[in-house]
Parts: sequence; C-alpha cells; structure tokens
Amino acid sequence: MREEGWFEKGLFYRVDDGENSSFWIDPWFGGGHLRSRFSHLFDLCVGGSIYVAKMRRLGWRVEGHGWG
Repeated sequence: MREEGWFEKGLFYRVDDGENSSFWIDPWFGGGHLRSRFSHLFDLCVGGSIYVAKMRRLGWRVEGHGWG
C-alpha cells in the first residue's frame, strides 16, 4: 500500500528573515497555505499579500501587540 504525500513530508520551507515569505500564500502546515485553511479569515484581511517579516514588525507574534 502506497502512502500519499510521502514526498511532501520530506520537504520543508525556510522562512529566514521572512522578507520573501508570504504569510497567506506560501506553504505551511503540511504543505498547505493559510489562505485555503482559513479562507474566511483571509477574506476579511486587508493585507492579503503581506510577508512574514511585516507581520512580525506589526506585532503579530507570540505576546505581540498585534493580537489585541
């Protein structure tokens, strides 16, 4: 019996400083992207093309001010 997705499980994505990593569109969580996993939240988002580094600068991190 063949396991589906075995190749993708061996791959990873390096964010580095996040300047070139799209928060919503680049693959996360087992190869999927946040835009499809959280489509209702994405639809409400004004910055759909935002990068990880900018999210961090805006305070969207653990204990960051962007959450509340």
